[in-house]
Formats: sequence, C-alpha cells, structure tokens
Amino acid sequence: MVKRRANLTLPERGGDQLVKIVETVKMDEDLQTTALDLWKLYLETGEMVDKEVAVSLVYLASRLVNKPYPIKVIARLAGIRYNNIMKTLNKVSKKFHLRLRPLKEEDYIHYLSKNLDEEVMSKVVYNMKKLKESMKASPLVIVACSLLLSLQQCNRKYSVKEVTNLLGLAETTIRKRCSKR
Repeated sequence: MVKRRANLTLPERGGDQLVKIVETVKMDEDLQTTALDLWKLYLETGEMVDKEVAVSLVYLASRLVNKPYPIKVIARLAGIRYNNIMKTLNKVSKKFHLRLRPLKEEDYIHYLSKNLDEEVMSKVVYNMKKLKESMKASPLVIVACSLLLSLQQCNRKYSVKEVTNLLGLAETTIRKRCSKR
C-alpha cells in the first residue's frame, strides 16, 4: 500500500536532515516555518531531501524572510563543504525559479543582533555606514570590519578568530582588509 504525501512524516522523506540543521543553526520560528514550507515544495518535485538540499533550503528560508545567515556558517555547522552547498543551492534555486538579490551590509544586522548587546550593535550600524562609504569590499567583509571596530570602541575582549567564525570568513582576509581602516 502506498502512503499519501500528506501522511508522510519528516524522517520518511528526508525531513530529519532539515530538522537537525534548523536545530543546529538555532533559527527563529518564522525561519523554521519557511524552511519547512520550502521542504514541502521541494518534495512535490519528486526528489528526496538529502543533507545538502536541507542546508540549501535553510539558507533560502533565511534569505526569503530577510534574515540571512552567512552561508559558510550554515555549511560549517552542518559539516558540509561550502562548494557543495553552492552547487546544491544553485540547483534548488533553479528548481524554484528564484533569483536571489545580492546581499547588503544591513541584511546581516538581524544575525549579528542575536550575538551582541545593544551598545555594540548601535556602533556596528554606525561603523557599517562609515565603512561602506570608504571601503570597497564585499558586504560581509564590511560587516566584519565594522564589528571588530565596534568591539574595540566598546572595550570588549575579542579575537579576530571569534569574529571570523561568527561570520564564516577567513582570518587573513579580515586582518588584511580591516588593518587598513
């Protein structure tokens, strides 16, 4: 006897991967709901959801609700190589006919606010605007530099490694780009 799709539970169709990733990333409820909706849509295409597809769906959900998580951070938490995630993300985006707009520095404010207090966040926003005008770099690098500068201004103990792990960037990139500021 064949089960109807409506009666399928998460583990039966690859949803256990999605649940594990959502729990690992510690997403907000609206992000979880969007990720599950995307999972259901993906199942309707007739394909199974493996770990790489689940990570891509989680990232897409974060982008669709305008609360993006750095994709390298999600990939690292899920234990999957970044290149594999990008290939799968492109495949899933094409399947859903999605074109994601390029991210801006301000898009990462929600992600940072989960890890920082108000004093640091207000300085991050201010420094981000200043650096955006004077620096030609990717939005994530500008966010990292503004975060480092803000932590320094607030006399907080930090390491470049902590900041790069938070944003999924390489330490050498941040050291080179931020030392010029």
